Amino acid sequence: MTMTAEWENSAGRLRNETEPNGLGLALATIGIVAVALAMTVAGYGLLGWAIVIGLASITCLWAGISLEVAEQRRLQGLGDERERSDGLR
Repeated sequence: MTMTAEWENSAGRLRNETEPNGLGLALATIGIVAVALAMTVAGYGLLGWAIVIGLASITCLWAGISLEVAEQRRLQGLGDERERSDGLR
């Protein structure tokens, strides 16, 4: 059991809570690439595939932008907590 606790503690120390997460940017990038793919597929006349890829691109863009906004709010909240704890209102 002590090995598990040490492993959890070391994993917790390696994770930095103040650095941004890159998942939102990755999803937004995939969404932009999917828009280009949907336009290409639509140009070839495969409208069914264009609709499917278009919906996937909208979903990826929405999720990516939402995650980035949430991440920015989280990081801003961490900054506000630090100011309050230091007494720097």
